[in-house]
This record gives sequence, C-alpha cells and structure tokens, in this order.
Amino acid sequence: MLHEIRAYLHYTELDYPLYFWRSPNGVEVDILLETSKGFVAIELKNGNRWDKRFNRGMHRLADEFGKNKIKCFGVFTGDRTLTIDDVRIYPALDFLKRLWGGEIIC
Repeated sequence: MLHEIRAYLHYTELDYPLYFWRSPNGVEVDILLETSKGFVAIELKNGNRWDKRFNRGMHRLADEFGKNKIKCFGVFTGDRTLTIDDVRIYPALDFLKRLWGGEIIC
C-alpha cells in the first residue's frame, strides 16, 4: 500500500513526504503526511478484522495536533467500510479507489 500511495503522490505531483510516526511510549502510525490542508494518518493492517485498539496511534496524533487538523484512515483486507471512533476504515481496494479519486489526500 505504501508504494501505491507514493505512486499517487508522484502522479499527482503532490510533494508530501511520507513518515512513520512513533510516540515516546511506543504508540505508532504506519503513514503520516502533512498536506496543505492538515495531516493525514493511515494505519495499515493485513487482516480481515479491525480491532478498536488499532486506532490508538491515530487518536494520540489527533490529541497532539488537534482533531480538526488530522484525517485518520484505516486500511485492511476486510470487505466492508467501518467507522470506529472517528477513524474511517476501508477495505484495501475501496481505499485505493478513494485515494485516486482525490478523497484521501488533497
């Protein structure tokens, strides 16, 4: 998925670097980028179930940056879109369609 996001950024000429984020106490977010409109956090899971605890890193970032300054997404191999605690979670193919449709990173 990281390669697909890099390809999207290159193709659209959006010059946003991608980061991995970890708090001092070990809470992580797989992908973080700062856009012209705020931050985007993306958590990737290779499983067909989403556990609420997967949102911890994104919640930590939202607390630090401000909830109105960050969009949080989860991506997994499940088959339905979910929303858990203000995190929008997409099946991988749906996420890619939305990414290339300009809905994820602007």
